[in-house]
Amino acid sequence: MKFLKLILLFFLAIFLIKIMFKLVFGMISFLFTAVIFIVFLYIGWRILKS
Repeated sequence: MKFLKLILLFFLAIFLIKIMFKLVFGMISFLFTAVIFIVFLYIGWRILKS
């Protein structure tokens, strides 16, 4: 019974780590996209202004 609980806990930990990695990678990709968007917006604004 104790062994079964240990296996269950192990799978739960793997599941949580996977979710955390997905969230972290999602945030990194979102920030990366936002930075690129801001840079392009800034360059476009500079071209229009000049």
